Amino acid sequence: MNLIDNAYYDFFKGISDVVYMKYKDRFLVEDLSVYFSDYNDFFEMEKQLLTYVSGKTIDVGAGPGRITLYLQEKGIDVVAVDNSPIMREIGLKRGVKKYELENIFRLSSVSEKFDTVIVFGNTIGVCKNIDELEEFFEILEEILTENGKILLTATSPEQFNFSKTTKINMELIYKDAKEPFSWHLFHRNDIVDAASTAFLGLDYIDEIDGLTGFIFSKEI
Repeated sequence: MNLIDNAYYDFFKGISDVVYMKYKDRFLVEDLSVYFSDYNDFFEMEKQLLTYVSGKTIDVGAGPGRITLYLQEKGIDVVAVDNSPIMREIGLKRGVKKYELENIFRLSSVSEKFDTVIVFGNTIGVCKNIDELEEFFEILEEILTENGKILLTATSPEQFNFSKTTKINMELIYKDAKEPFSWHLFHRNDIVDAASTAFLGLDYIDEIDGLTGFIFSKEI
């Protein structure tokens, strides 16, 4: 179990020690309650995008399953996917009905196709560069039905005073342990360009409170 998984599991069990992200000389508090929130506390951008959900849905990088649980309550046929066994365990214990353990770069092995693909929480930050981002979009295109939609959110680099795509190197601090942590923040133009290489067209783009939302569909 890595450090962040340990923190999530403790939080799920009711242990709420503070998680810090150290960036240069700044200590940022990682509020884990966000990932266990219900609809009322979802980000406004997420609420907007969720109005476009329809049909068979996959929640990529589902974590503890907050989005999946909300959609289940709405009667949506949804499957959660994450590469962390701990996140899957938490999600199942919280009531997620279908939760698959899989690396996001192997989603093309999923035999089903989906009408809605959800990629929230800056999940694309795991991509190490533009090439990997393009590869990820190609995989999403493969599992998307002909008239399906990809709903995606990404943290804007401007939140860290960068005007272009950048890699943020941080240190995760939890209890007495430390662990290096890196995350990519992709500029909206790079995201749109990467999607276009997979023949995905942009249907919607907007930003609220530093969170950019996108809707992509297959180009016809």
